Amino acid sequence: MKITQIHALYWSATGHTRRIVHHICQFLSHSFMVPVIDTDLTSFNKRQNDFEISSTSFLVFGMPTYAGKLPNKIMPFIREHVHGSQTNVLAIVTFGNRNFDHALAELCFLLSENHFCIKGAAALVCEHAFSQKIATGHPDTKDFKQIA
Repeated sequence: MKITQIHALYWSATGHTRRIVHHICQFLSHSFMVPVIDTDLTSFNKRQNDFEISSTSFLVFGMPTYAGKLPNKIMPFIREHVHGSQTNVLAIVTFGNRNFDHALAELCFLLSENHFCIKGAAALVCEHAFSQKIATGHPDTKDFKQIA
């Protein structure tokens, strides 16, 4: 199957998840020589749409974790409005250096239910959303090198 585009889909209240998803998508875009379609679901207005991601896209889906879980207000939206067609996906969760617990498994399960094929998954450390003293400055240059 030929990949025709990279699709970035993410919810990022602090911007850390967005930065990581963008970094990965740029890497994939250069590798496959295809464009990136960027969709930031953080805005309520963006979540008024349905998202059908085609089988010729490669999706990078990113979500933060709060207390080891996906944000509970966004999960019904994913379940009802984000669908694939055996679309390949890289599932990403970010966490504030505490613990991502079951968040990555939750995201993979949701995406699998909605006809996405999990091709990879990662939990990546970012500066904590509630304290600049935990994982300060992450993701940083070293993190982005490891991600690449």
